[in-house]
Amino acid sequence: FVALNMNKNDLIQFVSEPWRNDSLTDKEYEELYYLTPEMKKEYELELKIYLFSILKDLIAEKDQEINAINQKCNTTNIDNKKRICPNCHKKLDTLATLQAESAKELARLNNTVPQ
Repeated sequence: FVALNMNKNDLIQFVSEPWRNDSLTDKEYEELYYLTPEMKKEYELELKIYLFSILKDLIAEKDQEINAINQKCNTTNIDNKKRICPNCHKKLDTLATLQAESAKELARLNNTVPQ
């Protein structure tokens, strides 16, 4: 809440420019956006706290008896390190291989589309 005691006949507010500058100098921009070491530490601490809370919630969700993460992919205990399908036990392609195949398929489709 703000209360102003202004004379309605005083038109100085319409004549005088209330701002100090129209724009900032390079030095003022530097001072505005420069992070001091203390600010960087505080920023990193807040980021770590935020990420830790997210990870803690995800771990708690994963460890629940009725696991929503496993229910969504319709399988449990997938071992991504082995890259083996839990159902048929075939070796799965790496992400790089899948991306290369997708790029080849996209290039093939682009070449066959009439322009």
